Amino acid sequence: MKKARLVKKTLSAFLLSLFLLSLFPGCGEEKAEATLFVMDTASTLRLEGGKAEEALSRMKEELTRLDALLDAEGEVLSSLGRGEEVRNGELAALLRETLRFSRETGGALDVTVNPAVEAWGFRSGNYRVPSSGELSALKEYVGWEKLSPEGDLISLPGGFSLTLGAVAKGYAGDRLRAIAGECGVKRGVLSLGGNVVLIGEKQTNTGWSVAVRAPEGGYALTLSLSDAMAVTSGSYERYFEKDGKRYHHILDPQTLSPAENGLLSVTVVSKNGLLADALSTALFVMGPEKAAEHWRTYGESEGFEILLLTGDHRILASKGIVPHITGFGEGYGELVIIE
Repeated sequence: MKKARLVKKTLSAFLLSLFLLSLFPGCGEEKAEATLFVMDTASTLRLEGGKAEEALSRMKEELTRLDALLDAEGEVLSSLGRGEEVRNGELAALLRETLRFSRETGGALDVTVNPAVEAWGFRSGNYRVPSSGELSALKEYVGWEKLSPEGDLISLPGGFSLTLGAVAKGYAGDRLRAIAGECGVKRGVLSLGGNVVLIGEKQTNTGWSVAVRAPEGGYALTLSLSDAMAVTSGSYERYFEKDGKRYHHILDPQTLSPAENGLLSVTVVSKNGLLADALSTALFVMGPEKAAEHWRTYGESEGFEILLLTGDHRILASKGIVPHITGFGEGYGELVIIE
């Protein structure tokens, strides 16, 4: 089943999320490129300059390692789900940072929501609509406050389990950028599903041209970005339909049902990939008003900008991202600036 889902993600990875519009021009510097299936998505790595080949090899190994460590069905997280304590300093540090985002977003980010993810069938692909009674019973086993990463020791109460889909690729992007720096890579584009890591600038000393997908196809707008990570979470990325209604995979931890608040997608741009990944999910759950207020409170101090696409084709953009907008797609021209 997992292999089948990977194939589906391969065919749609760039169409369902941020996708790259610019490729590398020819030059004499060392280049390296690869496409692999990891973290339940197709990942494309393009590097140029420095020890690009060495960096690519190390990145592939790192992605494979992190896939095993952070997979909900992997040995480490499965052990936690069985009520066993796990000793892993790297994972504990990641979870402590994740819990910080949970606190700052009022629980909109909650990695303990895994029982509900499984109940809806978003992990297995056997989609179903749980009854209100079933979801109510599951709430006993959801709550980020119950996660305890102390030192390098991690524990969960019985019946709880974790899903790190909202942070895993962001964390991986940060690790890959570190490898690129260690190997002297001058420029590169790393696409991890809906996460795009941009290293340096194009050879023309201009930003990479990146498009934010419109939910109905095509793109809503284009951005010029460099040396940053852009992460999009959207209701069109993974969903199913039942009795004429669409159910997407971004669950509200309060209701354990797909978040419904007028948003179709959230894009976060930051140099901090973990933050961008975590907030793209949390702000989607929070809705446009609370998302805008969160940016006003934390945007400058934590270094991130946001783009919100609404169901009525409006684009809500924090003022810092506006200068990076280079064009709009058909039907997307109403820009509301968040100040």
